[in-house]
Amino acid sequence: MLKNKKNIEIEMKFKVKEPLKLLEKIDGVRPKVLYIQDSIYNKGKDRLRVRKTFKGGFIDTDIEKTTRLEGDVKKVIEEKIKRIPKGYKLRNSYDKIRYAFKRNGYEIAVDFYSIGVFCEIEGNEIIIKKVAKELGLKNNIKDDIDSIYCKMCEELGFSPRLHWGFGK
Repeated sequence: MLKNKKNIEIEMKFKVKEPLKLLEKIDGVRPKVLYIQDSIYNKGKDRLRVRKTFKGGFIDTDIEKTTRLEGDVKKVIEEKIKRIPKGYKLRNSYDKIRYAFKRNGYEIAVDFYSIGVFCEIEGNEIIIKKVAKELGLKNNIKDDIDSIYCKMCEELGFSPRLHWGFGK
């Protein structure tokens, strides 16, 4: 029997006011550009993310169960699963275009959503803080994008449960 793959993701996320300047600062190896749709499902405090990634002509689908750990830097336990268990309800769905940069010991993602541009840095805590400072990123966002997205939809009078994009 195959065991589910688990890992701990350590990240900081920042709202980006000037994405072109940020992309110039990152510089170096060309990014991988991805079109992604995330659908978030909840059952009580349990959360699942279904991610569909368009990669050069095909769609890759991942389902992850996530558990958030508290702290200054966001730490999430992610567990890949095969399907959505019974009882989970769709909370929201949104698309983004991601510029993904892999570096030695860390990753940077610049995500363009309908609600704005955000930068996420993943790696170990020391490297994340150093890279954020070098890029001039301040005010780590403690909320996840799902919560930010739902709040903005409510403020604008839209349903966060609408499905957009290719992943219908």
